[in-house]
Amino acid sequence: MTCRGLSLILLFPVIAALVDNVAGQTPSPNNNKAPADSISKSSAVFTDDFSVRSWATGPSAYGKMWYDKDEYRMHAVHGGFIVMYGPDAKDYSTENAIVTVTAHSVQESSPPTGYGVVVHGEKKKGKLEDYGFLVYSGPIPKYKIVKHKGGAEITIARWTESHDIRPSKAANLLEVRITDRNLAFYINGQFQTAITDDEGWLRGSVGFYTSDVEDVAFDDLVIRHDTPSNSGSTQSRNERDILEAVGNKSDLYPATADAGKEIDEALKRAATEKKRLLLIFGANWCYDCHVLDHALHDGDAGKIVTEKFLLVHVDIGEGAKNGDLISKYKIPLDKGVPAVAVLDANGKLLYSSGDGEVEAARKMMKKDLVAFLQHWKP
Repeated sequence: MTCRGLSLILLFPVIAALVDNVAGQTPSPNNNKAPADSISKSSAVFTDDFSVRSWATGPSAYGKMWYDKDEYRMHAVHGGFIVMYGPDAKDYSTENAIVTVTAHSVQESSPPTGYGVVVHGEKKKGKLEDYGFLVYSGPIPKYKIVKHKGGAEITIARWTESHDIRPSKAANLLEVRITDRNLAFYINGQFQTAITDDEGWLRGSVGFYTSDVEDVAFDDLVIRHDTPSNSGSTQSRNERDILEAVGNKSDLYPATADAGKEIDEALKRAATEKKRLLLIFGANWCYDCHVLDHALHDGDAGKIVTEKFLLVHVDIGEGAKNGDLISKYKIPLDKGVPAVAVLDANGKLLYSSGDGEVEAARKMMKKDLVAFLQHWKP
């Protein structure tokens, strides 16, 4: 989900999967002889349709991997997750690559904490390092992005609902387009979001991830080492034109801030500075709130904000904080955050995002944000 309805967050226990790629795995009788049409390579493209059993198989303390119907299948142990990296670091390298794979849940139900593809995978001192792009194909399909580092799983982008994900057992095409530190995530050909490789890993192996006991199948892996612009200039341009991916700042909405007092003080300044107030309702846990805040301080949008607006952040906490301001400025939390309100210098409400217009800030176009600010500036 996007930053909507997070007053209740279910936390599942996880077990780091440190499965060795060679030792203790069941060898394949065909490892050294691949049919010509099963795995193909060129200077730019590597494909694996899983008709040759080159990936590790067998049970482990973290789950099980096996081949079935020319698919690579996995499940984890109850309450845990498992990650498996490709069998050859060179062939399965994700450095500046476009990675696509089809994935589906074998049962009607989806693994509760997701399944998907990982990139830049490497084990250092027995610990996983990678970025995971995960989907949940249950009743309300959604995706999230995680990072594994030092034995921990860190959420980069929280669960985000997506109508582009096919539910239940239907196959989904997962795609990650990597250009230097930019990692853009597509599902079934539709752009979802992009993140920054803030670790600077830049390279590593492709891999697969799943959680809990439901079986998941992967097929038709393609790793293309050319630029996204060669295969889709319009989509690549869109990646650059959306609001930029950022890291969360824990102090964007300080717990001790008095938003009501800050609004009063800003109104006093607005009259003399001939500016309007831009109230941003959100919370530190809301990724899209951080994306929007960064955009409001950057580029053309940042210039307009500096010259024409005074920003005030209004913390909603887990949904109940500053309820008087939420009501006063007509912010429907069921539409999600971030939400914005524009006040004139006298405190009159000119606009509020009552339909969740900026809730999915990570998908918002920069030009649309600039147009909004141009429209509401004094």
